[in-house]
Amino acid sequence: MRKIILSTFVFIAFTQTAFAALPPFYESLAELNVMLRDPRLAEKLGSGEPILNIQKNDQGYLITGNKYQLQANVTYINPKK
Repeated sequence: MRKIILSTFVFIAFTQTAFAALPPFYESLAELNVMLRDPRLAEKLGSGEPILNIQKNDQGYLITGNKYQLQANVTYINPKK
């Protein structure tokens, strides 16, 4: 596999009603949903590239395909008050 590491940022903002921390399972689920729905993921990997593995790390998630690896960094932002 040719290793190319790309970096993208996933910004997750919660509304004021959902500002409380979620349990770990639902927190990860919310992060994965935002990341997988982001059109930049298909841009970086290519629409014909399958996702073979998603692994959580200290910065966010490492997404592995046939040809590439993509580091998706998770950064939380405060909702506007």
